[in-house]
Amino acid sequence: MAIYKELVASTRKLVSEIDKAGLSDDLVLIDIREPYEFEKGAIPNSINIPRGRLEFDIEEHPSLKEKFKSTEDLLQANLVLYCKSDGRSVLAAKALNEIGFTKVCSLLGGYDNWIK
Repeated sequence: MAIYKELVASTRKLVSEIDKAGLSDDLVLIDIREPYEFEKGAIPNSINIPRGRLEFDIEEHPSLKEKFKSTEDLLQANLVLYCKSDGRSVLAAKALNEIGFTKVCSLLGGYDNWIK
């Protein structure tokens, strides 16, 4: 097994995941794919913050600043992260949990599963 697959598998046990059937309007969808991936197609109403910038940009993203008036509100928001298949979003959910986000999860199967 590839090293990254082992990392994702072990991290998956530490984060919450949601199936596409559980998506609702009260959730904030964050697409962590690269902009060129996002431009090819995305889940409606999702926000694009690439994985490599997520921890740095999440507090300053204009859409999130407008929706959440304080950092504390953002830290308590129901966030769903997704990528192409869910590996990056699993790792990103763990990273956000580690910096204080309490209601963050990864979309099972990512964008690929959502479009099926």
